[in-house]
Amino acid sequence: MVSATAPGILIRNLKIEHDVTTQTIQDNFNNTLPDASNPLIILDPYRCNPLAALICIRTEVAAQVKVDIAGSDGISDISFMYPKDGFAQNLFIPVAGLHADMDNIVTVTFNFSDQTTQTLEYTVTTSPLPVSSVLLPTLHEPNQFNYQKNISAMADGFTFIGPTIGLSCGD
Repeated sequence: MVSATAPGILIRNLKIEHDVTTQTIQDNFNNTLPDASNPLIILDPYRCNPLAALICIRTEVAAQVKVDIAGSDGISDISFMYPKDGFAQNLFIPVAGLHADMDNIVTVTFNFSDQTTQTLEYTVTTSPLPVSSVLLPTLHEPNQFNYQKNISAMADGFTFIGPTIGLSCGD
């Protein structure tokens, strides 16, 4: 959803976009009934990270999955369990850390509640990252950068850090 507030100025309502996208994904999931051998894979589902995907699968037996995302050298870069606690039959597996402009191999090991397992590989093909002048460093970068880590303030999962000063919006 995009609205115009002045000529040439667009404001995106990210909450509305997120809710609409989530509902569209849920509707598509319910209409296609994707299973482990034919999953619904959505690249950049929320249009904010071209190196992320969502793998949607419905299983007959509830499962917890171990996800391994292979690095560009073929060795697993990222590994995690989903859902973190317990089992589910409707799996919406978030995948982040894909590599641009390549076939990414995502290995999913299903640990079913009936004590059986199954391992499958999915290929998620990404495009080259777009060339953009938005948020490129300016010529006047800060002379000093002071980073203080506070691990206790961080949640489980991925933490992305980016500069908040010294950036231009393409001027």
